[in-house]
Amino acid sequence: MPHEGVGVGDPDQGFQVPRVLFLIDSFRNPYAGSERQLYLLVEALVARGVECHLVVLTASDYLLNEDFPCGFTVLGYTSLGRPGIWGAMYSLGRRFRAQGFTIAHTFFNDVSVVAPPMLGLAGLQTVISRRDMGFWHTPGKLWLLRAMRGQVAAWIANSRAVADKTIVQEWAKPERTRVIYNGFPIEHGASIEGASDMDALRSNGRVLVGLVANVRPIKRIQDLVCALGRLKEDVPALNVVLIGDGDQEPLRDLGRDLGVGDRLHCLGSRNDVPACLNALDIGVLCSESEGFSNALVEYMLAGLPVVCTEAGGNPEAVEHGETGLLYGVGDVETLATHLQCLAGDVEYRQKLGEKGRRIAQERFAMETMVDAHMALYSELLEGRSR
Repeated sequence: MPHEGVGVGDPDQGFQVPRVLFLIDSFRNPYAGSERQLYLLVEALVARGVECHLVVLTASDYLLNEDFPCGFTVLGYTSLGRPGIWGAMYSLGRRFRAQGFTIAHTFFNDVSVVAPPMLGLAGLQTVISRRDMGFWHTPGKLWLLRAMRGQVAAWIANSRAVADKTIVQEWAKPERTRVIYNGFPIEHGASIEGASDMDALRSNGRVLVGLVANVRPIKRIQDLVCALGRLKEDVPALNVVLIGDGDQEPLRDLGRDLGVGDRLHCLGSRNDVPACLNALDIGVLCSESEGFSNALVEYMLAGLPVVCTEAGGNPEAVEHGETGLLYGVGDVETLATHLQCLAGDVEYRQKLGEKGRRIAQERFAMETMVDAHMALYSELLEGRSR
């Protein structure tokens, strides 16, 4: 029988199987970023017999029309400024506590502010996932995060850089802060046929450089377009492929202004990213701030050499000269130099790519990530039972 509704005992494993309430501001799709990681984690936990339930502040077309690995509840609030959100979070916590849920795991920002104090009052332990370098912090939110840190059972950071930043800015307790790197299915990027339009781009001896990211200022995608412009005479085979949601028209305009419009291919959002990556030669990330980039690991799993900034957790994934090449944020000249080096040396590209694939398969396996979460949940359950 369950121990006071805390978790379901598993005699074969010797520990209680948790019931976990996941909270996220919104869930638009499972194709990229933190939403992808949440989807994969819940899917794997459900497969292991863990009871999960998703809570979102606002609904999305995806949740309403597609399948999520577990049931979900829409709280119906768009911001922390709505006074009713605090009472609604408490009522929700009481309802799920009565159903045997004792762990709440938050993703994204607003829920991590309101959930710990209100769910704590309802009897749940809150785990906070931190997946960025705090670019969204405001003085008001930092005050709230610091004030309620005593209600947080544990912090999970997806890189050492993010963990250190969270400890300094949010006053997270170091002894309760863990680094759990993002996880990926080992088969990700392997034996996947290239997308037909990508195969067409590979014609005429082109060297394809890809960047997978939604169009946002923090991603500095324009730096790659500028590097392409610098290399238009020296490396005429170089072509850039941009994959991600958002308005790519300003990037197209920049490409035309630099005289490389015909070598810049803006594909928009895709749900076949692994297939697209298999058609590329080099993977790039230009971000000025990164917690831990899924794109970098996806590049590595696809066997691509990586060129990326030294921002945040990027150096924890990419080793300079071994699996890719690093450069300083905004240093377009060095970015162009790295691309020219790789574009002209197939052997070097293959060497970096092959080592990167091996390391990614060892360090960032899905099972490793899920095991680490299960271990933390089990410790929280055992602590509560004691």
